[in-house]
Amino acid sequence: MATEERDLPKFATITVSDQQPVPSGTVKVSPEAGRVLFQNQDPVEYRLRLWKVGTEPSEGIDILLPSVGNTIVVIKERDEFNYSVLNPQDDIVKAMFGPIKN
Repeated sequence: MATEERDLPKFATITVSDQQPVPSGTVKVSPEAGRVLFQNQDPVEYRLRLWKVGTEPSEGIDILLPSVGNTIVVIKERDEFNYSVLNPQDDIVKAMFGPIKN
């Protein structure tokens, strides 16, 4: 394992407020089952849509981000996902964030 990979954190947090993630750019975690915590500060639930870089958002998976709650995504070696924060009734990605990767 390269030194850069060893220096990556095992855990990172993306905070969602007013449906906007912070940080919204690249988030890197360790390839040894690094975790990305999505922390929702809003009183409404969202759908997190994650899809592999280089594919279409429609090919991704939706995960519930509960109101004033958390969801954890495990990133294994060579994983790289873009994501969007959607209202539960929305199906069209209007903004792309990320990627989350190692």
